Amino acid sequence: MLLSLARVSHEMENYREVKEAYGRLKILDPGLAKRFAYLELTREESSRAAGADRIMEVVLWEEE
Repeated sequence: MLLSLARVSHEMENYREVKEAYGRLKILDPGLAKRFAYLELTREESSRAAGADRIMEVVLWEEE
């Protein structure tokens, strides 16, 4: 859920919310957070990063 919140907030350019959600994700699941390191970048920075356009295609499913 933290990843989803961070990703949606990033799309909405609400970087304060991204920072909070992604920061908690890094504590709880550093491996997963590392896969989505672009979330630490602003829109301008992430669009220049190599492969940033393909990361948006990744969907993670959680089952209870």
